Amino acid sequence: MTRLDPDGTWTCNLVTGANDPYAIEIVAFLVPAGYTPPALEADAALPEALYAFPYAETIRYPRVRFANCDWMVKRVNDLISPGPNYFSDNPENLWVDETGQLHLRLTQRGGRWYCSEVVAERTLGYGRYALTVTGGIPGLDRNAVLGFFTWDDRVPTYNSREMDVEISRWGDDRLPNARFMVQPWYHTSNLHEFEVDPGGDPNGVTTHEFLWDAQQVRFQSYYGPFALNPPADRLITSWRYSGADLPQAGKENLHLSLWLIGHLPPGAGQPVEVTIGGVTYLPADPNAVHRFWSPALARHFFTISPSEKEKLQRDYPNVWAYEGIAYWALAQGGHPDLAPVHRFWSDRLADHFYTIDEAEKNRLIDAHSDVWTYEGVAFYAWPEGRQPPGSRPIYRFWSDATGSHFYTAQEAEKAKLFREHANLWTYEGIAWHAYVPPAGP
Repeated sequence: MTRLDPDGTWTCNLVTGANDPYAIEIVAFLVPAGYTPPALEADAALPEALYAFPYAETIRYPRVRFANCDWMVKRVNDLISPGPNYFSDNPENLWVDETGQLHLRLTQRGGRWYCSEVVAERTLGYGRYALTVTGGIPGLDRNAVLGFFTWDDRVPTYNSREMDVEISRWGDDRLPNARFMVQPWYHTSNLHEFEVDPGGDPNGVTTHEFLWDAQQVRFQSYYGPFALNPPADRLITSWRYSGADLPQAGKENLHLSLWLIGHLPPGAGQPVEVTIGGVTYLPADPNAVHRFWSPALARHFFTISPSEKEKLQRDYPNVWAYEGIAYWALAQGGHPDLAPVHRFWSDRLADHFYTIDEAEKNRLIDAHSDVWTYEGVAFYAWPEGRQPPGSRPIYRFWSDATGSHFYTAQEAEKAKLFREHANLWTYEGIAWHAYVPPAGP
């Protein structure tokens, strides 16, 4: 126990060891003077009673950039769950290649087998979680487990809010190689086992996902990459759970790991590798943001409204040419990380302007209402730093010559503006984050 100094500050020494020799996770609780905290023995989590008091925490894990997000990399030099195993951030165990795919690997160094795991930095809550696997399922060692799951290690309520997609033979080649699960696993109604044969897709790609809300969780696996509406003929299996063990959303984080059962070595005694093509999170079904181009006005226009899209195509085909779906966004808010994208119109510039920045929106309304008319919320997207896995940045450009802004989700289009039109377009940074085809139906 450490007393606060009169100015409200405090200092203490950190004693490391056991599961956290690097002092990666630090939490401080503000408790009454004379308080006796619960005993901490060999528990994986701090006593739940402590979290009734004000607290602050920091996590200083190594990071890896994957699926447009930073992930914490698990690094532990003592045996820890799952397994238990040793977990390493060594590049031999985990890396992102030049195509943006994540490689998870089991390797042996110094007589120890090391596993790999990444953890999403922020709690995502209810929604759709999807894992796309592009390599490693065929011939996956019988003692290895690929896990994609939610976990709350702060408060172990609702069985740590754990729901799992797991690819493994569980040490027995006769068992199915995949399962969906809501903890606790020993309740037989909480488990759905099945067989995954990536050969059902010409590229050996499979996607495994769960859609979670307050009433149920729906799991499905299908051939091919993530799709908003996967075709029925690509479905491998589906399963729905709405029983008493369904967790409610809390402070869970998404985990992705490759680990060994019971700290056993791989059955073949060789390193094991799995390649992850993507992870996607959606809080709700997104809507298409449509892109139009006007040769007469030399302007682009974006709308999420089907009726507005249809009106332009029906009434103004000589003015506006439809260029297709630019990306996918949300028509409604409701998720704590979402923010409204505001839309303005300027008669003077004959241009629309979009911004997710509340300060920029307010400045235009308060100081430039003679130029810009506020038209309301266009749609909802993610500000920089709050984007979920699987989203993509939307880039913003400004042209003094045309007096207009331009927005694109396409890396090739962005690169072309830099390469061929730098004298015309000035890059202003990331406007917001959204979803990009081919995530559409």
